[in-house]
Amino acid sequence: MVITPQQLKHTNLIFLEHRKLSKEVDLLIQQVNGLETINKNLVAMDSLRLSQLNRCMLQADINDQVINSLNIQLAKKEKRVKKLRNLSIGGFTVAAGLFAVLFVK
Repeated sequence: MVITPQQLKHTNLIFLEHRKLSKEVDLLIQQVNGLETINKNLVAMDSLRLSQLNRCMLQADINDQVINSLNIQLAKKEKRVKKLRNLSIGGFTVAAGLFAVLFVK
């Protein structure tokens, strides 16, 4: 069997293209591996950020509950202060009236 120069040239081109594509496949495999690593790292970061967000939301809920509790306590104390102020004003009025009656007699 005799190979013509044209067939040899064509065969050599096929082998060169095969070698080139083999190298490209190796590079693409490395690139895919790198992208998979990046993706795993991003998933881990996302998980950590989600955990942080959940903790912040829980803390915000706890703070809201504390604020509501303090507002209730404040309203109770303001009501008590108002009641005591009214009693003291009334008591002062009664005392002043009694003194006035005593001084008038």
